[in-house]
Amino acid sequence: MKVKSLLAFVAFLTAVSNVYADYVEKVNKWHKKRIERLKDPEGWLSLIGLEWLEGKKLSIGSDTTSDIVVNSSHFPRKAGYIMREDDRWFFVPFKDILAYCKGERVTNKIELKDDSSGNPTKIEIGTVVFYLIKRGNKVGVRIKDKNAKLLREFKGIDRFPVDKKWKVRAKIEKIEDETFIDTVVGVKEKVRVVGKALFKLGGKEYSLLVFNSDSYWTIFGDLTNGVESYGGGRFVPVEKVSDNEVIIDFNKAYNPPCVFTPYSTCPLPPTQNKLPIHVRAGEKVWKLSREE
Repeated sequence: MKVKSLLAFVAFLTAVSNVYADYVEKVNKWHKKRIERLKDPEGWLSLIGLEWLEGKKLSIGSDTTSDIVVNSSHFPRKAGYIMREDDRWFFVPFKDILAYCKGERVTNKIELKDDSSGNPTKIEIGTVVFYLIKRGNKVGVRIKDKNAKLLREFKGIDRFPVDKKWKVRAKIEKIEDETFIDTVVGVKEKVRVVGKALFKLGGKEYSLLVFNSDSYWTIFGDLTNGVESYGGGRFVPVEKVSDNEVIIDFNKAYNPPCVFTPYSTCPLPPTQNKLPIHVRAGEKVWKLSREE
């Protein structure tokens, strides 16, 4: 009888171990896909510039005398102009410049739709892609290079060990609202709030505002910020279980793009989302010195 009980207990431990190993493998696969997205030719690692537009006619090129300087050897010294007409923006390429939009050669003036439409007009010249972004009342040119040094040499991001205690099930108090949160560029960004997630960690109760764009997500701060993790907080996806329940897995907490480049416009955690604990889960702070 004792032998049977011992065998049953061993079988139980093995099953638990297998379930935990499966969980760790799933988190690792998720992180691998996250890295693949970062390393996409037009991902955040390719971002080499952001210029806020002031004026009505601005030259763009790799020449340092340009109004908008593109720091890439794969971009013409003088490529053309970005022009404003009332509240609309246009790109006018110089003659013989090989500029493309959606695979079609651009030879004349083309209107530039910004990213507030969800589908900005992208102009490709050589390995460089640029398009307009809108933040508050400001419009800027975001510039990416598929041959950027960081994109070529990126080696990955350190993480805390995966620990299932950081995967929490939370009740969600519905809040159908829109609010503005601060960003690293000093303008506020409008986000859609879907609710407040209430959960426990270490026997204590905490909460986070949950947002929605294409899917549920949140951004949080904690006591590791500025030391072990990025000072401006981290993002984490939120899984909807039902209308009043979600899952937040802090093992999937990841760095915002401003960790990698000074040219992003990352949102910052609102006061309600700053947790008074050390969340040692997910990605650690990434430093350029690791890649040099």
